[in-house]
Amino acid sequence: MVAVDKFKDALPAAEACRAVARGVRQVLPEAEVDLCPMADGGEGTAAALAAGYETALRHEFEVTGPLPESTVRATLHVVDGGLVAIADMATAAGLELLDRDRRNPLRTTTYGVGELVAHAAELGCREFIVGLGGSATCDGGLGAAQALGLRLTLDGDADELQRPVVGSDLVRIASADVPVLSRGIHITCLCDVDNPLVGPNGAAPSFAMQKGATQDDMAQLAHGLERLIDVTGRCGDEPFHGAAGGLAFGLSLAAKAEARPGVEAVLATTQLAHRLRDARLCFTGEGRFDTQSFRGKVVSGVGRLARQADVPTVALVGSADAVASSDADTIGLDAVLTLADGPATLDELLQNTEERLENVASQVTRLVARAEAIGRA
Repeated sequence: MVAVDKFKDALPAAEACRAVARGVRQVLPEAEVDLCPMADGGEGTAAALAAGYETALRHEFEVTGPLPESTVRATLHVVDGGLVAIADMATAAGLELLDRDRRNPLRTTTYGVGELVAHAAELGCREFIVGLGGSATCDGGLGAAQALGLRLTLDGDADELQRPVVGSDLVRIASADVPVLSRGIHITCLCDVDNPLVGPNGAAPSFAMQKGATQDDMAQLAHGLERLIDVTGRCGDEPFHGAAGGLAFGLSLAAKAEARPGVEAVLATTQLAHRLRDARLCFTGEGRFDTQSFRGKVVSGVGRLARQADVPTVALVGSADAVASSDADTIGLDAVLTLADGPATLDELLQNTEERLENVASQVTRLVARAEAIGRA
């Protein structure tokens, strides 16, 4: 069984799974390898979920990109007879849509995500499922809510804000008023982290600097999200509301929305528990293994099911935190192996991820096959 997540900036989940399978077949050419590309709310979640339906229609729409002045072609998958739309927020407001020198959550917006929800409603969908990983944003989800009818004003301006709101606006939010909602669409937010909106583990201190913010930017965003809580009178410590810079929180202002772990939805749709029953070995993996991996990431979900099925499981990762690796057994992982075979820069690892996955998978397979042969002797 190969149930691997994407390797960010290097390989989509499907390609990563195929690379591992090639490594297995270098040792066992006749092996049956079940490929199950995984996701946990991050990029690739929509495709993983849509693959579980007999019919999935793909739609593209032009929406506002992560920078308010930009536009992108964003994707929806429509399933369940046209009643359900599935999308990754990253297709409209993802970090990978921006060059590194343009990444700054003070300047980005989730407005395009709200536009996608509106397009789904126009298609007749009554449920919108959105994966929240891979965002370039920390606007409290106000951009998405604004596209769905939320009316915002800023300090010193009595008129409604007409342009898409961005992260730097949060410290100036004066009011956030929602008109009577008529779209009749329910939104399910699938999250790859369970952080709250504010506090020490909130959206800004946990993720803003990964999105291009400086230390000062992060402090400004944290202050702005606290102000958003004050203005709206909402709770700021709900789990998952810190994902994607607060997108679940913002969507809950403008629509009926709930947030839950994305990996659980993908595990159920792919029927991984059933598929593990006859497996001799399971490979999982992700780009970075650290303490976040224990909080709703693919490797923890796969590891748990594999342990229940009594299947040895190895996580192949781009890099690993030593403390997290020492606790890997608690989430069902028998080993965590990094792809680096010596000193390497990040760029070198990103360029050779496919080859490295194949190589490490072949080594693990050879070891397991040898151990099984000894056990039968």
